[in-house]
Amino acid sequence: MDCPRLSSFIYDTKRFILYSRTVIEQAPLQTYCSALIFAPEESLVKKQFKVCMPPWIRTLPKVDKYWNALLQTVEGHSSRVNAVSFSPDGKTLASASGNAFLGDATVKLWDATSGAVLRTLEGHFSSVNAVSFSPDGKTLASVSDDKTIKLWDAASSALLQTLGGHSGSVKAVSFSPDGKTLASVSGDWLRRDNTVQLWDATSGAMLQPLEGHSGSVNAISFSPDGKTLASVSDDKTIKLWDAASSALLQTLGGHSGSVKAVSFSPDGKTLASVSDDAIKLWDTASGALLQTLKSNNGFITAVSLSPDGKTLALASTSSFGQRNTVELWDTASGFSVPILHDHSTIRAVSFSPDGKTLALASDGMFVQNDTVVELWDAASSVVLQTLHIAVPIQRIFFSDDSTTLQTNRGSLLITFPLASQATRQNNISSSVFIDEQWVQSGGENMLWLPVEYRTNCVAVHGNNTVGLGYDSGRLSIMAFNF
Repeated sequence: MDCPRLSSFIYDTKRFILYSRTVIEQAPLQTYCSALIFAPEESLVKKQFKVCMPPWIRTLPKVDKYWNALLQTVEGHSSRVNAVSFSPDGKTLASASGNAFLGDATVKLWDATSGAVLRTLEGHFSSVNAVSFSPDGKTLASVSDDKTIKLWDAASSALLQTLGGHSGSVKAVSFSPDGKTLASVSGDWLRRDNTVQLWDATSGAMLQPLEGHSGSVNAISFSPDGKTLASVSDDKTIKLWDAASSALLQTLGGHSGSVKAVSFSPDGKTLASVSDDAIKLWDTASGALLQTLKSNNGFITAVSLSPDGKTLALASTSSFGQRNTVELWDTASGFSVPILHDHSTIRAVSFSPDGKTLALASDGMFVQNDTVVELWDAASSVVLQTLHIAVPIQRIFFSDDSTTLQTNRGSLLITFPLASQATRQNNISSSVFIDEQWVQSGGENMLWLPVEYRTNCVAVHGNNTVGLGYDSGRLSIMAFNF
């Protein structure tokens, strides 16, 4: 007896099982989670068992409509996603796209609750490299290889201003703490532009190009009060500028190589500049050099200043990576103590708010893309906890209450009391954390991610909203009720 509906259901069931076979075999209950959630919208199995999907996923990812059109009908970018950024209130996600060979060159705004595309912001003629919301969330800035900065109304998506003035690709953009000033940095391999541009974020007027560097500008940083801007360059100098008048306040020299990063202390009185082999501390008022902290090991890979400004943690690696250390420096005396000798390259370091604990994130010794996170007693250099995470972590910092470590992939729970040499696996907090293959909560695997939904371009807002950007141009938004 011919039964088209039954035949269609059997065919759909076959596709359903084949698509999620790996996770069904390894974790059968994911049949009602991952398999149903990532099945196409018109899957008959998905429609039949939709009521079985878990209630803890509040926003479902955008999926294809039919089995035979995977990755082709999903609304998104047609080129790779270069950057993603949440608005301050977490309601909107902005994504930037484009590369040197493919088109697109757009910014998309997504509803972080529903995952729907709100607007596609078109106007750039080449790859969009970065996006940034103003502190009040009302304005979005995008920068591109087309040498321009565009300011958009975040609510209506109307183009407010197109700011031109750079003669090279614009790589980074930053709002001042009060949102009134915008700073942009340009640079490319031809070194056609060695300037920082300051703009009035309201009118779009160019305040004054900050000229004076003879090499590419690598980084900028506003002081906490927004009155001073620091820039560092391949020309081995740091320049301090008045953010209101654009006047050059100080030129600080002394590095033996390109200066890669710069940061103000929380009170704005001290400035730290970083080159490959040394960190220099400066008095921002006088420009006097306070200390030169030169690694005894080799190339500097990460730094962190304690909240009181008295201790600097410096991670470094030798020329061929055989020796990796962290040194604690007394910023007043310049005295250092090495506390670590046996790790792979250390990618990030961070002090707790009270300055008593130091967190380190380093490459795994034997597993590719593995990360080892360690918590150290900053006074005694005793290891308090060791966390093994199966994904690469580039950023790490403590929450205000020191109960979690915030990373670029979500939150890691800190166990109290901190027991010496306590080792924990998958020490994930109750908020969302994106493992290589899983969305996790409380150390438990909650939702398996199919291969095409795995990425290292991750943005996490709050405790439960995630944005994932892909080389294919797709972007997924998911929200959870963990």
